Amino acid sequence: MFGSGYGLLIARSAWETGRRNRLMTGLLLFLLVVGIYYVGVKGSSRSAFNRWKPQVVEFWQGEDIYLRYGFPTPPVMVMILTPFSLLPGSLGMMAWFAFKSLLVVVVTVSVRRQVDRWSHPLPDWVVGLALLLASRPVMGDLLHGNVNLWIMGVVVAGIVLFQQG
Repeated sequence: MFGSGYGLLIARSAWETGRRNRLMTGLLLFLLVVGIYYVGVKGSSRSAFNRWKPQVVEFWQGEDIYLRYGFPTPPVMVMILTPFSLLPGSLGMMAWFAFKSLLVVVVTVSVRRQVDRWSHPLPDWVVGLALLLASRPVMGDLLHGNVNLWIMGVVVAGIVLFQQG
């Protein structure tokens, strides 16, 4: 019924899916290792999130955290960090880490899909190299609890929405 070309098409599709799954598995393992280090080894003492947590709470109590502490981000970040800051103990820090890790996965998938739509699909070694080159700044942001990955997510979401019309 189907020629041998159909079988090759199915085999190629399975191979492509497997390669992409391996890249995603590698990314998830990277995030897991960084997360274990962040929570288990580094702890809550050196996280920017834990430095900002009391400042976010004071902001909602009427304190001008920009004058008092020199809070380094725009007010929208206070709104974004508020739900995480209300969580007890280090749970807020871990939830912020998990949220940013999810953003990294979503951004990676979104950018890959956008590039594949604009041109021929990139070879996996190119995507792997890009992920490897991005690993240090991503790890730095995750380990310090900063907001740069959030900004990256907003920028990529804007590009994706703009492209969709």
